[in-house]
Amino acid sequence: MIVIPGTRKIKHFEGNVEAVKVKLSSEELAEIRQIINSIEIIGNIYNDFFIKTLDL
Repeated sequence: MIVIPGTRKIKHFEGNVEAVKVKLSSEELAEIRQIINSIEIIGNIYNDFFIKTLDL
């Protein structure tokens, strides 16, 4: 699971905070990194209209 900040409910926030207690081994981290690196990213996070409003 990949936690995305911006929860609207305290219960969800508390669950996200608890995630820092999870300890992963080097092997687990390597496997996660391999999976992430194998995912092809397609498209933008924002649509073209919104990108034009950003001062980047």
